[in-house]
Amino acid sequence: DFLKSGESNERRCDSPESLKNRKCEPDHVINPVKHPLTNVKNSDLSDNPGNVVQLKPQNIKITLRV
Repeated sequence: DFLKSGESNERRCDSPESLKNRKCEPDHVINPVKHPLTNVKNSDLSDNPGNVVQLKPQNIKITLRV
């Protein structure tokens, strides 16, 4: 009974606060823990001809959720 007549399935994917406002039971809400962004390589910017660095950070690790 979560979706109203005519609503698309995308309404099921919402913030925990919005789902609570729609009377969704807390044990039916899946909200994985956020993982921090990790800088793997973060060298200073440089115009050294042997090692030009124009973007900072150069390498990051992220974990995405569905």
